[in-house]
Amino acid sequence: MVYPVPIRQYVTFSLMAEEYALHIGHVREIIQSERITSIPSMPPVVRGVMNLRGNVVPVVDLPIKFGLAETNISLNTYVVVVDLVWSGESVRLGLLTPELGRVVDVKDEDIKPVPDFGTRIQSEYLRGVGQIDGRFVLFLDVDRLLSPAELLRITAIDDVPPPQAAGGEGQATASGEVGEAQGR
Repeated sequence: MVYPVPIRQYVTFSLMAEEYALHIGHVREIIQSERITSIPSMPPVVRGVMNLRGNVVPVVDLPIKFGLAETNISLNTYVVVVDLVWSGESVRLGLLTPELGRVVDVKDEDIKPVPDFGTRIQSEYLRGVGQIDGRFVLFLDVDRLLSPAELLRITAIDDVPPPQAAGGEGQATASGEVGEAQGR
């Protein structure tokens, strides 16, 4: 018996002059960039927060995370609002993009393993690569890229020395928690 190949929907958007895709299950909406309020002492990768219908949503600029120039915020800038689940709790984040994306249907078999070279971001943050309408699209692994441990790592304040806890070393995080430097 032949089983149909599952087709999944992804939302595409541009980052760093390349096309990326997120599984549609993570994407709540894509909106035109509104006012983003900077938060003092946050690292550059967290551009600030925005008000989304009464909810405070942190806005992340992924190109900065990968050592590239920040996304220029203008009337033509969009925010991909993603919903994640961390330890059973719903978390909403915004990702800046200079272009509006689209929804595409992709078969699992059309997503190939990521080569070890040729992309601007680490392959550990990608599910795979595929071609859509003759263009290469990089499929993000949002659970790794935007995991609590990864966001704590990229939002840690580097200039503050870690507090010393009795019996071991700790690392301060942006939320003020103290945890082990590895394994979070």
